Amino acid sequence: MDPRQRMLFPLGEHLREALRADVESLGALKTVAGDLWPTLDPVAARKKLSNALNPNQLRNDLSMEDAVRIIFAAVNKHGTSHAITALTSKLPCEFTWITREEQRRRRVHDLAAALGSLQSVVERLQGDLEDLK
Repeated sequence: MDPRQRMLFPLGEHLREALRADVESLGALKTVAGDLWPTLDPVAARKKLSNALNPNQLRNDLSMEDAVRIIFAAVNKHGTSHAITALTSKLPCEFTWITREEQRRRRVHDLAAALGSLQSVVERLQGDLEDLK
């Protein structure tokens, strides 16, 4: 196993609550735990996840990879994540979610602007070639 996968995710209460909210948004605890640890017995997997998200537990069995998988699943299902919102709320800047459609629109806009610039360069070069004749 990759040693980075064994690194435990440092869960402060604020982030633990946010991850719990992400798990709840994904459905039953048993389902999410089964997705995280498919080789574990479903009851053991559910208990492991429940313990990892329990604020009264001193042990944290949630690896960084597990936390990221929960966050990615929430983002893929809902377009947002309580954990990402919790983390970014600590930043000295504003973080705004954009939809895939908005992301596409922005890329098309940027591409159109780049093509317009390229067209201007080509026209200028054509003019320079005409002057050389």
